Amino acid sequence: SERIESFVLDNMVYTSATIRDFPSNYNYDKISPDDTKLIQSAGILIYVINCQAVNESTFDHMKKVVNCIVQKNPKIMVDIFFHKLDGDYFFQGSLSNQKTSENISQINKNLNDLHLYAPASIFKTSIYDYSLFEAFSSIFQKTLPLNKLFCKLLDSLS
Repeated sequence: SERIESFVLDNMVYTSATIRDFPSNYNYDKISPDDTKLIQSAGILIYVINCQAVNESTFDHMKKVVNCIVQKNPKIMVDIFFHKLDGDYFFQGSLSNQKTSENISQINKNLNDLHLYAPASIFKTSIYDYSLFEAFSSIFQKTLPLNKLFCKLLDSLS
């Protein structure tokens, strides 16, 4: 799509969220004041990389987008989905494992250059298993205000 799409998640008991999907061709050099407000109010940036379409410009684009967002919202948490680890990519066996490791190293290198407020998490995801759900679960757990306390309480019961 050519515009930012918003999806409201309000069916959760302890929190609600709005997901804003920026199109891949969004011009980060000319962000409107309204879009700047959206970015400044965001708590998490999830950047999705299609692992089946990685090329020379993939990491430069990621770095440019993350840098632009971080300049507008320095305390935003950044998470990366290295997505579509299935299909042809999956069946390449050890070659895909080597490529995945190299790509994740490149992602980390580019993110380290940005000096983020908090370390970025990288999730390997697919729609054919639970990895996408587990990634979103981990991200939403970061947003729960008392999550660490709940974990400690549950650990103390065992």
